[in-house]
Amino acid sequence: MDYSITSSKLVTDKDVSIFKYGVEGLYHFMPDKKLVPFVAAGLGGYNMSGPSALVSRKTMGFFDYGGGVKYFLYDRLALRADVRHV
Repeated sequence: MDYSITSSKLVTDKDVSIFKYGVEGLYHFMPDKKLVPFVAAGLGGYNMSGPSALVSRKTMGFFDYGGGVKYFLYDRLALRADVRHV
């Protein structure tokens, strides 16, 4: 889940709040190594609200996919880098 408030150059929608929610699944290759590549896929939605009818209470769904790597510093702590397409 994410929540953010954006600033726009539009006259009617200066401040738009965006709430993002979703779920993802990750498949790890070689999970017993320090450097672990993975693929990911997920789905969710965006809920935008702003002062005008253009974005007021607008909800959009999305599907994302991509891949990346995790580098484990300790058993329970890893650095993660990934690339996603939404």
